[in-house]
Amino acid sequence: MEQKMFEDYPEFVQEIPAFWDANTDTWVDGPLDWNGEDDMPRHLWHRQVAILTGLSLDETRVRFEGEEPPKGIERPSKPPEQRRPMSAEEIIGRQLIELNELQSQLDATVSVIHMLKNETVTLDQIELRDGGFSVTDFEQAEQEPVA
Repeated sequence: MEQKMFEDYPEFVQEIPAFWDANTDTWVDGPLDWNGEDDMPRHLWHRQVAILTGLSLDETRVRFEGEEPPKGIERPSKPPEQRRPMSAEEIIGRQLIELNELQSQLDATVSVIHMLKNETVTLDQIELRDGGFSVTDFEQAEQEPVA
């Protein structure tokens, strides 16, 4: 089918006799040596040997029957990632950010309580949601939705 497409539309077909190896950012024009952690599957090994020797797949199976495909290569384990302890300034900075967020939530809650007292919002307009609330039909209220 690919050959038919090439004959009919040669300007749209590009034949590349290699594959792109993303690990090395290069084009590779032949099979690579096995470097997997597990043993190479026999069917892949037969295909690789067939390509390297120029034999058919059936001939390769017969000729290399009883031989073992390449064994896996054990990878060294990576040491656990060591994290740098936070400085006192970083800890205080994070706590200040959290305090500011909590203050914003408190201000919004107080604002809704005032709107309820002034009857600019009803309880039916307040919807509870995970971790907070929102005010619906806000065109009637004087402020925007509150988290």
